[in-house]
Amino acid sequence: MNKYRKKLKKILSEKRNTFIFFTILVILGIIFGSFFITLLDKPDKTMVTEQITTFFTSIKKGEAVDTISALKNSLFSNILNVLGIWLLGISVIGIPIIIILIFVKSFIFGFSIGGIISVYNIKGIILSIGYLFPHQLINIIVMFILSIISFNLSINFLKNLILKKQMDFKIWAGKYYKLLFISLIIVIISSLFEVFISPIILKLVSSII
Repeated sequence: MNKYRKKLKKILSEKRNTFIFFTILVILGIIFGSFFITLLDKPDKTMVTEQITTFFTSIKKGEAVDTISALKNSLFSNILNVLGIWLLGISVIGIPIIIILIFVKSFIFGFSIGGIISVYNIKGIILSIGYLFPHQLINIIVMFILSIISFNLSINFLKNLILKKQMDFKIWAGKYYKLLFISLIIVIISSLFEVFISPIILKLVSSII
């Protein structure tokens, strides 16, 4: 564990500017997402409110959920996000798309928080923590780290293309494949937690508050 922590710290320190850029991007995405619900018109806001209320009511009542379908959807979404960003790292077009993807993911994260709090007020803070922690937080951290590395790799591709230089794939290929493998393992575990553990936590939290 310490070995991987040191490697991660080294990567982030070497890519400090990119790290700062993506940190600001994620923070802005979460802030904009959190306040976006206040900008919705009445019908849209009502629809979002009803969806949130229905979800937490069904959780509180312990209504049966199609776990197989939920797991498939969660796995599909998480794996697609990881593979998408990873593949964009080995393409020139990855630079703008990676930025958009991480911002959208942060925006959705913030919107979820803002939506729950707007419906349940102070209690919504506790519910939003139960809803998002730790699986959603883990997902966004994985995407954040993956985005930094993929973004820099895409930048290197662009630089070599402009300078008409060949890039030695052997230097980064092994590490980049390892990054993909680790990221996929983490988001798969996150999906399992989301489907099988998170509803239990949410039911407990909902009954307390």
